[in-house]
Amino acid sequence: MRLIRRLVVFVCCVALAGCGAAPEKKETKMTPAEALRQLHKVAAAALGAAFPEAPARLDEPGPKQPCGGLGGNEDTKIKAGVTGRSGRPASEPKAAVDAARGKIEELGYNPGEPFDMGGARQFQFTGPAGGGTFKIGTDGLAEISAETYCLDNPDK
Repeated sequence: MRLIRRLVVFVCCVALAGCGAAPEKKETKMTPAEALRQLHKVAAAALGAAFPEAPARLDEPGPKQPCGGLGGNEDTKIKAGVTGRSGRPASEPKAAVDAARGKIEELGYNPGEPFDMGGARQFQFTGPAGGGTFKIGTDGLAEISAETYCLDNPDK
């Protein structure tokens, strides 16, 4: 009985450690602020390439999210994100996606192959500072969202 209890506790701890923790930082020497600035640049460039005639609208970054520790809720490590959208619909969604993919690749990121999901044409990308998704919805408007890797908090 005692062995079973210990085994149950061990399995629960392993499950919490595997599911609750955020991805560890990749091989980068960037601070969270530098990574966020780089992702901001990538998001603006991708939207600018897809919609050269319309200014991109990028949201102000939200608060940094804790992602350290066993449950991913300690602020020893943090991550942050950026989101943006196009100012007008794409007349040629496929061409807009291809232009965004090309610009993201030019900036040193690895764009995945485009795919359709729920009527939206989209692709995911990863790179030195983090990763995200670029998509053009059924309304023709583009959206980009990206998040830094879980990086050491310089304030802790």
